[in-house]
Amino acid sequence: MAISVFFLSTVWFLDWLLFSHVEQSVAYWRDQLINYTGIVGFGLMTVTMIMSLRPHWLEKHLRGLDKMYRHHKRFGIASGVFIFLHWLFSQGGKWLVERGYLSGPQHTAGEPVTWKNRFEQLGEWSLYLMVALIAISLIQRFTYTKFRLSHKFMGVVFIMASLHVVGLLTHTQPGMIFMVSALLCCAAGCYAAVISLTGRIGQSRQLTATLGEISQRTADLVIFSVHLTQPFAYKPGQFVYINFSKDEGAHPFTVVSYDGDCRIELAIKALGDYTRTLPQWLKKGLPVTIEGPYGAFSYSQRESQVWIGAGIGITPFIAWLDELVRTGTELSKNVTLYYCVPGPASAPFLARLVKLTDGRKDITLRVLYSENGEILDGKEIGGRHSIPDTEVYFCGPQGFARSLNQQLTALRMPSGQFHSEHFTFR
Repeated sequence: MAISVFFLSTVWFLDWLLFSHVEQSVAYWRDQLINYTGIVGFGLMTVTMIMSLRPHWLEKHLRGLDKMYRHHKRFGIASGVFIFLHWLFSQGGKWLVERGYLSGPQHTAGEPVTWKNRFEQLGEWSLYLMVALIAISLIQRFTYTKFRLSHKFMGVVFIMASLHVVGLLTHTQPGMIFMVSALLCCAAGCYAAVISLTGRIGQSRQLTATLGEISQRTADLVIFSVHLTQPFAYKPGQFVYINFSKDEGAHPFTVVSYDGDCRIELAIKALGDYTRTLPQWLKKGLPVTIEGPYGAFSYSQRESQVWIGAGIGITPFIAWLDELVRTGTELSKNVTLYYCVPGPASAPFLARLVKLTDGRKDITLRVLYSENGEILDGKEIGGRHSIPDTEVYFCGPQGFARSLNQQLTALRMPSGQFHSEHFTFR
């Protein structure tokens, strides 16, 4: 994000340097601050709109869709801050003039409303709506369905903001660099907004599919196969969006295994309102839509590695192991796989893990039951591995990931050697 802010700041600076006639007045510098915060805030908002399309080229650059959505969230918040400052500088000048602190044109009641006034009001309304939608995104009490519906209105907000920008460009007459940059942002962001509002995000990567056999069904877990209409370019550890119902929309789930042809296996844990109801009504033959695959969670070539799957977070590691067994590949590195669960009753994948790792010299399976006081921490890993020479891969609760990363960093694990999946997409 820092690079984006720097780039947009450079756009404003070059435009100011080449096309602005410098005046030593408060009103002049206020206008420059309005322009600066406007182009940075609008530019960051454009990037968030582009990210919402889940473009493959950007996902690859940011090392996975989960990472891209973290950037999407940060860009959205930063955009809101800059646009709020833009509004504050704009309104602040009027407030100071009204109170007599600054000289400027006084507006009286009954003055005709100009197009410039209308475009300013449109920008103000878009700010209020944007702040409301960002708040809904950050408040976890809202269900995913309400979050998804409200977030879709960001497309409307961006179109309103674009009209505000284009309308005021004709009145303020900025420099060529500023104008071209602003219009490019309008074009790119409005394109993304239209795709979003018409429900075509990820459409080029969607496949029709049918629910296959349900191999396990409990109150909080369902494991089932899905039969695709054609093969897709899948790598072990990736996930897909699966849409069971148009009313609910698509949700991301890690692929447990792929047969290399048209059959994938998924496991869904009851972690929220929606996933708690799935085991009750899923049935064989149900038509579904699969989108993807997404993600870049894959192991490296370091000699010492630690794989950690906590709860349902074990699924990408099962996918890795399943691929190794299916292709007859043996790793040249030493891997310790930790399966962290409360107890035996909460370890539905244990038998499968034992089967996949049985007889392998390259992978050691360790199962830790927290109800028995077996807690994985940095000390446990440090006692078995040379931390500076070990790559750690984690999938599970985010709080667990943060704690473990902090402990390993304190043990001098180099930055960039702790990898984790971030499935909190809001």
